[in-house]
Amino acid sequence: MKDKKEFFSLLAELDGQPFSEYEQLVGDFDFSRYVIKCAKIHPDAMGAENPVFTIRVPQTISEIPEYLFDSPVRRTAMEDLLLRRLSSNIEAIANYDHNGIARRHIHAAMPNQKILPRNALLLTKEYIEVYIQVTLPVQQVIVDGEPIVSVDGEMAQRIFFDDLPEIVSNSLLYCNIASAEADQFVNNMEDADRLRQHLGASGQVSFIAEGALVARMAGDDLPDYEHLSPVEIDESLIEEVEVPHSGTVRGLGIPNGLTLILGESNSGRVELMDAISQGIYNHIPGDGREHVVTVADAVNIRSEAGRSIQQVDISAFASELADGGNPAAYSTSSAGSFTSQAASSVEALEAGARVLLFDEHTSSSTFLSADTRVSPLLGDSSRNTLAARARQMVDELGISMVVAGSSLVAEFIPIADKILKVENFRISDITEEAKELDVVPSSVVND
Repeated sequence: MKDKKEFFSLLAELDGQPFSEYEQLVGDFDFSRYVIKCAKIHPDAMGAENPVFTIRVPQTISEIPEYLFDSPVRRTAMEDLLLRRLSSNIEAIANYDHNGIARRHIHAAMPNQKILPRNALLLTKEYIEVYIQVTLPVQQVIVDGEPIVSVDGEMAQRIFFDDLPEIVSNSLLYCNIASAEADQFVNNMEDADRLRQHLGASGQVSFIAEGALVARMAGDDLPDYEHLSPVEIDESLIEEVEVPHSGTVRGLGIPNGLTLILGESNSGRVELMDAISQGIYNHIPGDGREHVVTVADAVNIRSEAGRSIQQVDISAFASELADGGNPAAYSTSSAGSFTSQAASSVEALEAGARVLLFDEHTSSSTFLSADTRVSPLLGDSSRNTLAARARQMVDELGISMVVAGSSLVAEFIPIADKILKVENFRISDITEEAKELDVVPSSVVND
């Protein structure tokens, strides 16, 4: 294996040579504190993606305490934290041009608010291995009167011998990581995992912690710090769950079966449903949804007009289709709002989903329900709404549903097991009150 001195000298030798000479960097190089590996570099500067370099730091150098990754859950959390630190430190040294645009030569995966197993970084007892991409610097030189793209060896030396060592040291060496930060990250993950285990043991599909911050910035998954509205829960709905590190967590457990959540679109209902659907993932400390968890086999079902459908049996929801397609094996390159949501529901069940989540904000009005007051005036229908099928699906398939809305969900009231109300991010139980309403349930047609 070559060492870093040879790597440095090689970059100096390549300076001004054609870009294809960068292929000489393929191989393994020992940088003392870590090893750089590169398997392939495309010879054409414009012909492929940036080459991938593997950075392997031995644990004798990184010294990450083993207790931080001694289980799959803790390992996932610690790997996620290390990758976040790497991405942040890459961002910190980015050069900005006169237009304020960052010019980065080193790139790594940037995690979002979710903590997930990722293949961009691997943490073991022996080493940390991370994959980065490097934009190899170029310059234009004149050869025989013609400009050619050539190696910028001097800039490459700065990238590999100034920037990269700083990034690796600040990101992957435990001596530069606050132990409290690492502990909080790992403990947060373990608490969320324990809450999810509680769901299965208690017959629930989701848990929403009291005080959770579910509001998000417009078009983003980041917390909306300007409109902080902690979730409040009526005391009658509160249950307490013990977790390893945060102690007692108070919150609302949504039970198996059919749950209806009522609330206007600006009441916090939409944000709550989004948090429930995103609760299949664990979230980073400070996100606000750390203790909002949902069973892993829950799926949020949306209307996706224009999507492709291939050989899906939606006959439970339609006996005839306007385009003449076969409902028992329906295919189309551009589905309507009704058929797209019907197909998504069936596909989710076929994939093993045990909990289906619906919100009228993202649903087809014709799929979700029909106004039973005027249905007799409209004559025979070839379609069954979700409201007509929901109770049967829950009872016969053994699944659970959470349906949320305001103006389109009245037909779910007679068939719901639990009815909750959201108002100004406060959740209350209105099951008895709602059941007193004179609402005619939807019925199945053309079964």
